[in-house]
Amino acid sequence: MKSKLIKRKSFNSEVRKYIISLIEINPYLAKKEFKEYLDVYDEDYYAVDKYVNTLIILGEFDEAEEQLKILEELIQRVSSLKRKPGVIEFLIGRVFINKMNLLSRQEKFEELYKYYNENYKLIQNLLGNYFEGLMIFCKCKLGIINLETTKKHPTSYLSKQIINYDENAFFELVKRRIEVSPNTTGNFTAVNEDGVFVENFPLDEIVKKIKPIILSKDDKRLYYNFATCHYIFKYNNCGKVNGESTNYFRVVCLQNTNQIITMYPAVNCENLPCVDLNKRYDSLDDKSLIRKRNRVEEFNRRFGFK
Repeated sequence: MKSKLIKRKSFNSEVRKYIISLIEINPYLAKKEFKEYLDVYDEDYYAVDKYVNTLIILGEFDEAEEQLKILEELIQRVSSLKRKPGVIEFLIGRVFINKMNLLSRQEKFEELYKYYNENYKLIQNLLGNYFEGLMIFCKCKLGIINLETTKKHPTSYLSKQIINYDENAFFELVKRRIEVSPNTTGNFTAVNEDGVFVENFPLDEIVKKIKPIILSKDDKRLYYNFATCHYIFKYNNCGKVNGESTNYFRVVCLQNTNQIITMYPAVNCENLPCVDLNKRYDSLDDKSLIRKRNRVEEFNRRFGFK
């Protein structure tokens, strides 16, 4: 009796919740788990939506496109059934989000622009200005928006960087994430909503070294969010997140470029593709980026304290 009830159920919320928790920290495992889960619960539209998102993050656009078609078919089927108010609207909104993200990643900007305008009223009703940054990115790619046409309309930091990339603005942003000694005077204080880099983090040198890696054969990008690519780098004791030391930092670039718009210390990166800067610099005999130990660390090293 129990097994029959399980078979009739169209989803398993606990298992689904666990798989969704993997997307940010291990999208490869999330993909594997979603495939196995959907073999059993193939009508779980919420899981299909998150599976599409995971495939896009991993750059598996063809498979994401196929799964998006499945999601659209499920929505048509669900729309004929009685559901809680807002369920169908939520699912349609998720289709818009995945579809437009996918078209952008595939660099089908003319199709993206057409799709957005054809569905503009419904998108506005369901999602408001959710796609503002993405459509600015799209219009820039199509050459129908530029700095002059947007001067009168204040936009977000990301939108400004899309329209007219400014590396100095990036450096100003990241320098606010570098730990400041209590005895240091200056015009800024380290902000820590995304963690802080250690005080002697060699930002300029690091940026010079990682730029050639981005878009190279060592490129290990992930497609999180819209219009950007994310890269993970390992650099021992580079910063702190919530007061805890970390060996990883995340770099965010405008899509398919090495134009860095932000970077910050990160945690839970052990299962993400990354470039180990410690090994790279050791092998190149480049000691300029090996972070010098402070006096406490040097003392602990010499006398065997942890």
